[in-house]
Formats: sequence, C-alpha cells, structure tokens
Amino acid sequence: MIRNKNNTLSEEQLTAINCTNENIIVSAGPGSGKTVVIVNRVYELINHKNISPKNIVIITFTKAAATNMRNRFLAIDKNKVSPFFGTFHGLCYKILKSYYGEINIIEPFESYRVVKNFLTAYVEDVSEDRVKEYVNAISIYKCKGEYNRDGNNQIDKELLKNCVNFYESYKKEKSLLDFEDLQLMCRDLFIKNSSILNSYQNQFKHILVDEFQDSDDVQVDILKLLNKDNNLFVVGDEDQCIYSFRGANPTYIVDFKDIFKQGKTLYLSTNYRSKQNIVRLSMKSIKNNKIRTSKDIRANKTDDGIIKAQGVRDETAQGTYISDYILKVKEREDNNFN
Repeated sequence: MIRNKNNTLSEEQLTAINCTNENIIVSAGPGSGKTVVIVNRVYELINHKNISPKNIVIITFTKAAATNMRNRFLAIDKNKVSPFFGTFHGLCYKILKSYYGEINIIEPFESYRVVKNFLTAYVEDVSEDRVKEYVNAISIYKCKGEYNRDGNNQIDKELLKNCVNFYESYKKEKSLLDFEDLQLMCRDLFIKNSSILNSYQNQFKHILVDEFQDSDDVQVDILKLLNKDNNLFVVGDEDQCIYSFRGANPTYIVDFKDIFKQGKTLYLSTNYRSKQNIVRLSMKSIKNNKIRTSKDIRANKTDDGIIKAQGVRDETAQGTYISDYILKVKEREDNNFN
C-alpha cells in the first residue's frame, strides 16, 4: 500500500479501501486523501480480492488526473498491469470504437470557429466570451435537452437552438463527433442493444469514480446502466462542485442512496492539507450552500495559516484575482508550489 503524507492510513481511509459488495459513496472533504484511497482500493481489489485489472474501471474528470492516478498505482503494483484509468469521454470513446470502428473527434478550436461563424451572421459584436458561452450552452443543451440558466443574459434560447442545428449539421457533414456525442451515443448503444450492455456489465465488475460531484445527467445514466453487481464506488464532495456551468449536478451526491440501491455513505473527514483556522473558516462559509449534506471536517494540522480578505466586484474579477495571486506565490516560492 501507499500512504498519505503522514505515512499512515486513517481508520476512515482503511474502511473506504476495504469495503466491498455494495454501492458506496465516499464523502471526501478537501485534502482528505481521496486519491490515496482510490489507488489503494484498486490495489486491494487486484492483489487481495483477486479481481482482474480488466474488470476494473477508474473514472476521473481530466486526463492529467487519470495519468497521475495510473502512475501512482503502477508505482505500488508489482504486476505492472493497469486497469482502465480515464475520463468518461475516454471510456465512451473506447466502447464506441470497438463497436463502430474509426471515430473522428472535432477539435475544440474547430467547434469554436463553427459557432463563431454562425453567431457572426446573426449577432453584432461577437466577443470571444460570447462565443465561449454558446459553445458551453450547446454542451448543456445536448446533455439536458434544454438550456435553462437563470441570470445568463448572453444566451438567446431561440438563437441557441438554431446554433445547435447549424453545429450538428456541420459535424454530420464532416463525419465528426464531439465529447457530448460520445456519451450520448454510448448511452443509446447500451439502451438499444442489451447484449452489448450485458457484455460490458460482465466486464466492468468494479467501477470507481473520482470527483463524482462533477458528473452530469448522461454520465450518471451510463453508471446506472453498467452497475449490474452493485459494486459502484464514487468519491466526491458536493461542496467542491466546479462544473455546474457545464451541466454537472451535485444533487447526485446528496441523493446517491436513492439513485443506487444498497447505497452506503462513508466519510473522509480529516483535512491533511490546510491549517486549522483555514479549515474552520471554509466550513463556516460553505454551510451557506443549499445543496449539501452536513459534514464535520477537521484539520490534521494544529497551527494556523494566513487568511487574507479581498473585495472584488464580481465572480469574473474574483477568478482573475485568485489566479493572479497563485501565479505570484508560485513565482515568489521559485515554483516550489504544493
């Protein structure tokens, strides 16, 4: 096994690593060692539960996170045989390619260009931000079948529908798919072809999902279809949902036990990363969120850190300030940043 920074595993972490034969959601606060838990759980399944690597799927939300997790697993597994570590899109691509053959993915810059060309024909002063808003709105529209974000005055719903039609026609003409197509086609393939679904249900005996709070409706549908043996293991924290603007739905964490039968909730409640006063203040602040479960996060560190209050005019300015501040700290610390 690998360890956390204190070279030990807590009772909460060990319970999450070893608990099997039921659908499990691990409510993992920030800095609680969730990656350590996932990697060790995969190791235990293969080396002590005799589960073949080909029967395990580990899903996270970026290629970089998947690569990091795979490398950490291979560093401790003597067999050097890796299960699938990847994104939902990567998994869907792999499944669809085995069934349909060659698949061509539209590049992000090309999606941007197609949408910009459409908007330019109908709207004056098409800014880069406005194009990005419509590109993102197309993703949400395709996932949910509608676009309904209160307070977003940049999106004209009728114009969006026409933009979606233009974009889809372009992709069809060029024989291209986007990431949303991969998920939608994979879900439809499973729904319409029970033999293919059954084949993957039998193959994917254990499914582990990191950052579950960032899952969207289609991704959860795919999990429900694949989860035949009630061996779904998800890790997340609705307080850390950062992709709601792309259709992520944190209520799936709150309602997990209603969605997946035999559901069980475990907790990682110790923050090994942040100082004591920072954890206290963050917990006091996040309690104002409406969609969340009550949890008690404790700091492992007993000393206090530096807390700085900074007023900004809006969310965009807040994001700019934070990113600029991080870059300054990295430069000051000579890139020794952890």
